[in-house]
Amino acid sequence: MTGQRCRPWHTIGNKWYLLLLVAVIVFVAVGCGVEFPTATADEPVADSVGGDLSSPAQSTPGTLLDNDGADLEVLATPTAKPLPPTETIAPTEETIDLPQPLPEGLIPERFGAFQGYPYDAGETDARYPYALSGRRLFPALGSADAPVVVQEFTEVFCGHCHNFVLNEMDEFLSEYVSSGQVLYVGHFFGFARTESLSYVEASMCAAEQGRYFAYVHAVFDDLSNNGAFDLLEAAAASELEIDQFTACLETGRYRPAVQDALEHAQGMGLHATPTFFVNDTKVEGYRPDEIRRLIEAALKRDTSSNAD
Repeated sequence: MTGQRCRPWHTIGNKWYLLLLVAVIVFVAVGCGVEFPTATADEPVADSVGGDLSSPAQSTPGTLLDNDGADLEVLATPTAKPLPPTETIAPTEETIDLPQPLPEGLIPERFGAFQGYPYDAGETDARYPYALSGRRLFPALGSADAPVVVQEFTEVFCGHCHNFVLNEMDEFLSEYVSSGQVLYVGHFFGFARTESLSYVEASMCAAEQGRYFAYVHAVFDDLSNNGAFDLLEAAAASELEIDQFTACLETGRYRPAVQDALEHAQGMGLHATPTFFVNDTKVEGYRPDEIRRLIEAALKRDTSSNAD
């Protein structure tokens, strides 16, 4: 009994040989006819977020999601739009009285009926607004002696940031800042893209005149209503001295501070916007109820400790 063996191809019957030859010819013909679809000059090429990369200068905004799920409108170039009338915040409480005289060169931040001294976040070699050298200063509203410090990090293209600043912040200021319970701090922050960093620099120029929060409101309001913003129009809407503001931008004196502020935020563990710190507790995302809960808990602890 002999075992099975593979026979040489030339010993295979003519029928099987012809069938094999036909199959090879068909396979080669079909394979050579395969065409892979390619984008033509009239068809846009989509990037990973749905944006049109075929003509970057004319492409429409692509919708991104930031780390907390908020929509971000990525604008190729901020476009000038008419600003709607800016509403003035008018809380029922009286304006906070700041101690006098002011430290030399220190400009208080003013927003509606609220005001406050800058918040000192430590030493730095970069020059920040408020004319005090060697200090990392951020705009703040409220009493420096308040038992609770709320620090806010927002970004100009963050939809949830717009929602909080335009729809929630007024209530927080009226309830907690005017009562002396909270010091509210706004951080200079943006992501590494040209329009965002230009906005951060402009917000520092606004802070130089004590109008940071008013400027942020003007820019966010314009973006929310018109989908674009203009740095100079926002400056006019927030009642800045335009010549001083323009000179600030042209000299670029706060550009090192922009980079320093971003590095400071990274050092605090910032990964998304909006982000808040209620004393030392971090809150990521649009969570006004959680911020309020943490404020109330901190105030309760402060009351208990004072009672002891």
